[in-house]
Formats: sequence, structure tokens, C-alpha cells
Amino acid sequence: MKRSLSLSLITLVATGSALLGGCTETSSSPASAPSVVPEAAANQAAEAPRANTPRPQLAKTATMQLAVQDVPTAVRSAQAIVNREQGDILQQTESSGDSPSATLQARIPADRLETAIAAFRALGRVDTVNVQAEDVARQLTDLQARLTNLERTERALQSILDRATKVEDVLKVTERLSSTREQIEQLKAEQLNLRTRVAYSTITLQFQSQILGETALPAFAPELETAWRQSSQSVLLLIRSLLVAGVWIVAYSPLFLLLIGGGYGLLRYQQRSTTTSSDRRDQPPQQPQA
Repeated sequence: MKRSLSLSLITLVATGSALLGGCTETSSSPASAPSVVPEAAANQAAEAPRANTPRPQLAKTATMQLAVQDVPTAVRSAQAIVNREQGDILQQTESSGDSPSATLQARIPADRLETAIAAFRALGRVDTVNVQAEDVARQLTDLQARLTNLERTERALQSILDRATKVEDVLKVTERLSSTREQIEQLKAEQLNLRTRVAYSTITLQFQSQILGETALPAFAPELETAWRQSSQSVLLLIRSLLVAGVWIVAYSPLFLLLIGGGYGLLRYQQRSTTTSSDRRDQPPQQPQA
């Protein structure tokens, strides 16, 4: 009896110690938590914008206009440059005649675009160069999110279809599953198109034949060419302004003639009046008759 009582007391003491220890740990853990949790939360808040911000995915397009002496030769040289830069010819059109021209559209790896443009510059006189870049990173991110949701829906529908027993349910789920798969294929095609645009840049080359007697301008000549173009435009604007002023003068010429005639008549009238008055003053006075 005493032995069982002592065992009961020992059990009660051990249980009380365990409860007190658990309470002490529970009370002490909140005190240490604030020193750790805010720091981890701050680190997560600082890393969240970096994780949510997608890397730039640039889809580049370029256009060049060149004046060359021989259009077919320039087109063949451009094709050789595209092949050398591991690109592909997408479209090519040529026209002959008095002023032959050609248009060449090619797809070149994005990291080789600048090298290709530098090579194209050597084919002739470069009139214009335009390079544009579009960031499609957000579009790719949105497409991936929509694909993930649709694929999850597809798996759920497939699981439902496997467990369906009624013909009506099977038809409904099959129709929904077919529509979901069609949407997935469309989104994958859009995603592939965007990734291709990022990986390969598109460049359009427009070749024009140089006018006979026209020579390629030296490196310092663009400024002179710009000055000549601006001065020529100024002369044309001046001539146009003079012509417009001449038209206005012709339109108002009857009124001007009336004003000039009236002024001239008034002036003649004043001159006659002045002459008559002076003549009268110069005449001697008449003697009265006896």
C-alpha cells in the first residue's frame, strides 16, 4: 500500500514538473520570436519584388533602307550575310526596270543582330536605320500562369472522366475536356511565338538603285547633306510665300487701283486749287473807270 502511494506521489510530481516546464517554454518562446520573425519577414519582403519582377524578354525588329549601285548583287551579298549569321530568309521581292529595287526580310539570332547590321552597312549608302525592342516578359508570365491553371483543370477533368459511369456525365466531361485542351494548344502556340520573337530578331532590308551620277557620300557628308536639304526647303518655303503674297496682291489689285486713282485725283485737285489761288494773287488790281 505504501509502495503504491509513493509511486502515485512520484507520478504526480513528474507530471507537475512536465507541465511547469511546458508552460515555461511556452511563455519564453513568444519573447524570443519577435527578434527572429520580423527579420525573416523583412528579408522576404525585400526578396519578394525581385522574385515577382520578370527578367526583360526583348523582341527586336529592325528596318534598313540602302541605296546601292547594283541591286541584285547587293541582295546576294545580304543573303550571304544572313546565312553567315545563322539566320533564315523569310521573304524576298525584287522589281526591275529603270529604277530596280528589292525587299529582303530575314530572321537572325538576337545576339547576332548588331553584327548583321554592321555588315549590311557595307553594302551601300545607308539612308535610314530603325531598331525597335518590345519587352514581352509580362506576356510570357501571364501565358504560363494560364497554362498552369488549364493543365490543372485538364487533370481534374481527366480524373472525373475516369470515374464517370453515366453516359451523360461522360459526354459532358469529354466536351469540357476537349475545350480545355484546345485552349491549352492555343496558349502554347502563343507562347512559342513569343519565345521565337525573343530568340530571333526580324530585320527588313529595302534596296534602292542609286541615281546615275550619284556617288556615295563620305563619312563627314551627312551634316552637309542635312544642311543642303534644310536650305533647299527654306528656299522653297520662301518662293511659296512670295507666290501666295502675289496671289493676294492680284486679288486686291482693283481696290488698290481705286485707292491710288482716288489719291491721285485728290492730289491733282489740290494742286489745281493751289495754282488758281496763286494766279489770282499775282494779278494786279483793276483801276476803277472814270
